[in-house]
Amino acid sequence: MLSIVIFAALLMMPATGLAARGKPSDAFPPERIVDKVEHYAVVGTSIRAINAALVKQASELELAGNGFTRSLFEIDRSEHRLAARCELSSLQVQVTILTILPQLQSESTVSAAVLEQWRHATGVLKRHEAGHRKHAIAEAQRLRRNLLALGSKRSCISLDVAMDLELQTSVERLNRKDARYDIRTWNGLRDDPSSPRATTLTPEVQSRQPSRWPDQKIRDFFKQ
Repeated sequence: MLSIVIFAALLMMPATGLAARGKPSDAFPPERIVDKVEHYAVVGTSIRAINAALVKQASELELAGNGFTRSLFEIDRSEHRLAARCELSSLQVQVTILTILPQLQSESTVSAAVLEQWRHATGVLKRHEAGHRKHAIAEAQRLRRNLLALGSKRSCISLDVAMDLELQTSVERLNRKDARYDIRTWNGLRDDPSSPRATTLTPEVQSRQPSRWPDQKIRDFFKQ
């Protein structure tokens, strides 16, 4: 399951004053992606024990589910005035993506049957979190394009406001996309049905599919 939190930060460099009309390419580099992956230990040799450990760890780490993805957007830019207009003289968009996943300890002490279920469930979860990462990167690319497309404004204050609005719009758009994705994937309990590797559900399973999973219990991460 997933708990996703999107933070936004806007960093502005001091104005540099008048600048030459030519803009060096290194002043507008591609978006920067910073990946951070952390694991929390899960101890248990049976499904029941593993589920209990997942619940305990989620509570201690204040996670809403078995997996977690957080994306932090940052904008580093400088501006200058030219011919009574204000425009960007440099721009760097960065997204830092933190992914937290469970890691089973002492796999050698777990039976083959339990280990198979663990690997299947965590495989689905990893693909789910990778989907959120993909969404964040795509949104960072879109944000950069939209910021560059703003052009010049009558004042640097107007440009700042427009950039703030683009950043807020990006965060809200990503949150909506991820929310729809969580519903399709049951918060990481199954592959995205729209994915080529998704399996076909039987009518019986489809009839049990919830429209929302706001209070889904972590123990449902595995089949009992």
